[in-house]
Amino acid sequence: MATPPEKALQEVFKQANMLGNIHAKLQQLNQLNELWQHAVPALLAQNSCVANWREGCLVIELKSAAWATRLQYLIPELIERLQQHAELKNLTAIDWYIQPSTNLPAATPPTLTLSAQQAQLLQDTAEHIDNEMLKAALQKLAINRKP
Repeated sequence: MATPPEKALQEVFKQANMLGNIHAKLQQLNQLNELWQHAVPALLAQNSCVANWREGCLVIELKSAAWATRLQYLIPELIERLQQHAELKNLTAIDWYIQPSTNLPAATPPTLTLSAQQAQLLQDTAEHIDNEMLKAALQKLAINRKP
C-alpha cells in the first residue's frame, strides 16, 4: 500500500529536522573544540579533542592514559579558564575517556627458521616415534626447513 503524500512529506521534514539538529550539534562541538585547543597546553591539545558537551559537562577524548593523568591535574584551572567564554559559562565538570590511536601497523608474526642441525634432530626424532601422526608432522617440519 502506498504512503499518502502528506505522510511522506512529514517524514521528509522529520528527517530534515534531525539532520539539522545533528548539524547544529556538530557546529557546537567544533566551536567548543576550537576553544579547548586554545585553552590547553600545546602538547595536550595535540593529544585531545572535545567529544561531547552535555548538561554542563565537557567530555574530552584523549589518546592515552598518560594524557588523562596530565589532564586530571589541570581540570580545576581549565574549568575556570573555559568558563570565561560565553559558550562554556555553565561548565561545571570535565570528563574524559581514552581513545587509543588505531593507526598502528599490523603486527607480523615472526618467521621461524630451523638450522640444518635442528632439522636433522627433528628427522632423527621422527624415526624413533611410534605415533604415525606425530612422526609425519615432525618429518614435515624437518623437510620444510628454510635456510
